[in-house]
Parts: sequence; structure tokens; C-alpha cells
Amino acid sequence: MSSDHPGESECHRGSCICTSYDLRITQRCMVEDLHLAADTRFWDAMSHPIVKGFVAKRQQVPISGKTVGSNCGARTLYHLSVGNDHRGATWHDTTNRVVWLCAYGWHRSGEPDDAFQIFRILLENNRMYPITADYRRLIVDHQLRFTEMAVVQAGALHEAAMSHPGIIQKGVLGYRVPVRIVLNVSSEIADLTIAFSTLDLSKVNLRKQEIAFIVKCFTPEPEGPLIDFSDTIGGAPLLSGEIAFQIIMPA
Repeated sequence: MSSDHPGESECHRGSCICTSYDLRITQRCMVEDLHLAADTRFWDAMSHPIVKGFVAKRQQVPISGKTVGSNCGARTLYHLSVGNDHRGATWHDTTNRVVWLCAYGWHRSGEPDDAFQIFRILLENNRMYPITADYRRLIVDHQLRFTEMAVVQAGALHEAAMSHPGIIQKGVLGYRVPVRIVLNVSSEIADLTIAFSTLDLSKVNLRKQEIAFIVKCFTPEPEGPLIDFSDTIGGAPLLSGEIAFQIIMPA
């Protein structure tokens, strides 16, 4: 789940969630370099100095510093330095919107186990970049992030709408789908309208199952409310690309 530490980085499973990309650690780096279990959650990995530095230096700026190895265009690796001892190699995977921590080692200039000697060997052996298992875990984490976090975020939006009836509340569900909701209450019924984009923040069309899931996030159980389409929200027209549902239930 998200971070339980106010003011700290937002983490979910294997990711630290930034504005337009995730920070993640390759499985090889997690196991071989950091000596952690392959399924270690990102928040737990932040006990390691290089992971703390990874967040501090890459959360806002995905690329900085000197290159590790030669410049390889979009696959160029960058040097991550934390204190006198800790060195890492990071890669901004723009296709998948991830900055990966690909390798870590101790800084021991001139020694055979110096981080940059290790990085060179990893590059020579084609073991530096993320592999199929890393991308498989990324896909699963993104799917779980949407289903797990959308419920929590929908609940918070619903509470805000109940506290401010008649005022449209805005949010993003599962870090993917922009949504707006408004609640109107009379003496007998509560009328909740939800409007959301059918195109997520990655410009991918929502599937029918995802649309149904979003509506269910705002639907109380087991009252069985009346649900219908709406072409307005709070009396105003929908935004371009939005779809809206009206949920009517006893007040």
C-alpha cells in the first residue's frame, strides 16, 4: 500500500511513485547487490543508503551526473553517488516510465571490487539492465496498484463529497484515472454523480471491466442503488473524453 509515513515518498509494492514515472530496483540488483529478497517492497528497501539516495536524487530528476560506461543514447546509464562509499548505476527507461536502479557497489578506487569495476563486468556480461522477470513484476504491480489504491482513493473522495455536498471533488484513482464526483442530498435520497476519463494518464483506453470496477468503488454494499448514465455533473457538461454515472441511494 502507499506510505504510512506523512511527508515521506509514496511507495506501493516494488515502486516509489513519482509524478510521471516510477523508481524501481532490478531483481538482480536487489538480490546480488543489496542482498535483499527478490520480492522486497520498495519502502523496506529504503533502509539501504543507496536506495535512500536513489529516491532523493531521482525522484524529481530522472537523469543526472556522469555516465556509467559509454553514452548509449536512450539506454545510457548514469552514476549515482551517495556519500563516500556508495555508488549506483541508474537507467531512465522512458518506454515504460521507470527509472531503474540497475547496480550498486562500494566505492574503493583502484581495488578489483570497486563499484565501477563491478559495473564494467555487468555491462560486458549483459547483466546490467532489467530483464523479462523485472517487466513481468512491473506489470503485475501496476495492475495491483490500480485495484488496491483505487478503492482507498475512491473512499477518500466520497468522504470529501459527503462533507461538501454540491461541490465537485477531483482526484486520480489508482494513479491512472482522473475522476470527478459530486453528491447532492435531499430528505429522502442521496444522488452521487461520478465522471471520469475513458483514457487513462498513459493515454490507454479503459476496458469495460475497469469502467465497471470504478463505478463499483463508489457503490455501497449491499443497498443495491439505482445506477444510470449521466451527461452532466453538478449541472455542468462533461469534459471531453469523460463518461459519467449517476448513483441514487437512500439518504
